[in-house]
Amino acid sequence: MHPGPWNGFAAESVRDWLVLLVQAQPDIPAEEAEARATRALALVRGLLLDLLACDDHARIAAATSAEW
Repeated sequence: MHPGPWNGFAAESVRDWLVLLVQAQPDIPAEEAEARATRALALVRGLLLDLLACDDHARIAAATSAEW
């Protein structure tokens, strides 16, 4: 079976975003910056999935600005 035109897109997209998010933390040690970038990307992806599933814009907007 041919993997299709989107084969590898998800993994490549994650790698692209991680590079940018790590570069945005120049004063953080590389291992910690990558862990923080991974957490941030997972949070954003989770919020996007939640928004797509529930269409609750107000709740998602509130979650993006909530303090930890």
